[in-house]
Amino acid sequence: MSLSWPRALHLAVRPDGAALMVVGGFPRRVVHQAAWGNDAAHAPQASWEPMLETLRKQLVPRYYNARGAWITLSNHFCHYALLPNPVALSRDSEVLAYARHKMRATFGDTSQQWDLRLSKHKDALLVCAVEPAITAALRDLLREFHLPVVSIQPWFATVFNRFRSRIGQDSGWFVVQEPGRLVISRFDDGRWSALASRRTPDDTLEAFVATLGREHRLQESAGHAPHKVWLTSSVQRYVADDFAGSGYSVTVLNPPLPKHANAEDDVSYAMAA
Repeated sequence: MSLSWPRALHLAVRPDGAALMVVGGFPRRVVHQAAWGNDAAHAPQASWEPMLETLRKQLVPRYYNARGAWITLSNHFCHYALLPNPVALSRDSEVLAYARHKMRATFGDTSQQWDLRLSKHKDALLVCAVEPAITAALRDLLREFHLPVVSIQPWFATVFNRFRSRIGQDSGWFVVQEPGRLVISRFDDGRWSALASRRTPDDTLEAFVATLGREHRLQESAGHAPHKVWLTSSVQRYVADDFAGSGYSVTVLNPPLPKHANAEDDVSYAMAA
């Protein structure tokens, strides 16, 4: 008797292209991987149409016999806000209405059309907003290739949910890096106190340290800013020693890659892992 283990397609989409891994078998392993890119990461506006056209050209029906697709969205395509957790509101519909009201005050009437994803952490509420046109286009495209979409998640929220337990009662910066962007959040004694999404001029270590340093100085008015950093990056496989002399104590939290991914290319697939 033989057992058939369903395969899953993990797809990461960014302005500068896409990466995918097909995972299947027992034990689970990567049976196929591919990445396609362009030069759009540092463009003035992060457009998703070129990425969609790239996928349309590269995907094939029933891609490597995958039964469904799990999609990770680049932070370039997401709007983030950090709100006080409304503990007095018990219903999900009430919390969603509260989040929409706050997003409108911050981003204007356009935000009322966005799809919102909410994640609670102690007394804070992370709100991620995505334009519905992006998710609808991805679902429609994959439907053409007979791939049902099981999940679409923003990358920052995915990384935070994976590593949130590492923060505990500590203070520091939780940072997610991808080409052309940093999402920087601050914790004080385990409490989420600030969140910002910043473009970067390039993806060098110097640009990372400079961008974090500017955020550090902006936050000093709210009290002594910490120097500890938890970092996840899809730009480079850093080690703590890379940041010697930067003024920061960095703990690198690399996304776990499935077994048998190509080690020399693993950064390209970090968001899809």
